[in-house]
Amino acid sequence: MSQPDQIQPAQRQAAPTRLGVAARAGILLAALGLFVSGGAWLLHASIDPQEERDAAHFPAVRNEALSEIKSWGYQLQGLRIGEAAGSQHDLLVVDEQLAGSGPGQRGLALSALKRKPDGSRRIVLAYLSIGEAESYRGYWQKTWTQAASEPAASEPHAEIVPIGGTRVLASAPRDEAARRWPAQTPTPAAPAWLGQENPQWRGNFVVRFWDPGWRAILSGSSTAVIDRLIAVGFDGVYLDRADVYAQWTGERPQARADMIDLVTHLSAYAKAKNPEFLVALQNAEELLGNRKLRRALDLVAKEDLYFGIGADAQPNSQQDVKASLAHLKRAQAEGLPVLVVEYVDTDAAMETARKALQAEGFIGYFAPRDLSVLRTGP
Repeated sequence: MSQPDQIQPAQRQAAPTRLGVAARAGILLAALGLFVSGGAWLLHASIDPQEERDAAHFPAVRNEALSEIKSWGYQLQGLRIGEAAGSQHDLLVVDEQLAGSGPGQRGLALSALKRKPDGSRRIVLAYLSIGEAESYRGYWQKTWTQAASEPAASEPHAEIVPIGGTRVLASAPRDEAARRWPAQTPTPAAPAWLGQENPQWRGNFVVRFWDPGWRAILSGSSTAVIDRLIAVGFDGVYLDRADVYAQWTGERPQARADMIDLVTHLSAYAKAKNPEFLVALQNAEELLGNRKLRRALDLVAKEDLYFGIGADAQPNSQQDVKASLAHLKRAQAEGLPVLVVEYVDTDAAMETARKALQAEGFIGYFAPRDLSVLRTGP
């Protein structure tokens, strides 16, 4: 099994052609007026009157343990325990393997991460993809896949290539990328739940998440992921790739309901074992229209709220921002903190996003898309 330096973030877009600094700054300043005006849009969010009345009874933050969170950090590759422990972030999202720490050392590493430099408590969540299987995880078997034929020249030019021992999304000549990291396809020996490889993130395979075999990997035994996270002492789990359900609706018309059922099941299972265990959901914010799902969560998170849907650092359309805000604000109104990560690296973009996030009361963090660095500021 490969080390956790091979974890990839969820939102899969290829990097764009870079704009000139001056041009980008002009776009960003113009976009700011769109982002921060109005604030609480409710597009696509049909809230019934009873839910609005119920929301009035929720505290500002439903879970008291989360009430003091002012900043958060998100690093899945190259984590250095000492540096992360020395940060001022109130909450960290990290990989379960904690930079390759062995089972006996993981508890010690986690204990260090849970304490801030001033001795106060920090919340530590473990990243978990529930919509894709990752070939660098302990449950993976090499016999499940084999080399695939080379994709057609018309397919998107976005490849995964190894750089410094990690896998990142990068632009590279197709021949070179294929040689370094050839595409894979499931074999007859693969479990029924294993789907095709994500063409933009080599080593990640979509799964039939409703299948009992996949669910058994996630929970229900001492070797299942949720059970391990609880046993080692993580404060909670950060669920990713719930949005995969949209890829399966042709084969599985009830895929949306199945994903809601999976998330609520994992939450109920974890909280039955540890009532204080926290459950966060990243992306797929349209699922937050389901009341049962909202009740199962403690936090919600969103990638690329203001930038990056079409291409890195490019402002999202006003329509996309409004649609996401409607769902996130609904969750926020019921006491769920909203975490947002933007993959931007210019002062202008950060300032634009920071002002918009502050206006909405969201907790922002800026990161490289490969999540290989823990930035000290928001």
